[in-house]
Amino acid sequence: MIIAAIFILLMGGLASLLGRVLPFRICPVCVGVSGSWILLSLGVLTGYLLFAEYQTVVALLMGGTVVGLAYQGRRESPLFRFPVIVGGFGLVYWLVNHLTWLTFGIELILLIFAGYVYFVRPARKPARAETSDRTKQLEEKLKNCC
Repeated sequence: MIIAAIFILLMGGLASLLGRVLPFRICPVCVGVSGSWILLSLGVLTGYLLFAEYQTVVALLMGGTVVGLAYQGRRESPLFRFPVIVGGFGLVYWLVNHLTWLTFGIELILLIFAGYVYFVRPARKPARAETSDRTKQLEEKLKNCC
């Protein structure tokens, strides 16, 4: 668990530094947690780490990623969170118990996709309608102020 905590701190710190130069917002905690289970899974697959010793840690970190994805997405919608958490936990259970290079590749693809959907794509979207409505209201008030 100490190795996982060190990975989380190092990767989260790196993400925090990268967040200053990237054109999109990045969550250091998300990168720290998900990056840690990726590195630990890689360590298990390459034989540097024993699966029996790291299985629980990898599962906990993967579960944390699932919960983070559920709450990062549509914060106001429990109808979104519940299926993501239940389905995600089932997927995590299966992936951890069938850890191979193929499932590792699937994990990477899913994580890259989620990172794009939650962090990169929102930065490229135009302003939300609420924001533009608020801007219009402020502009109208400014026109009538003097």
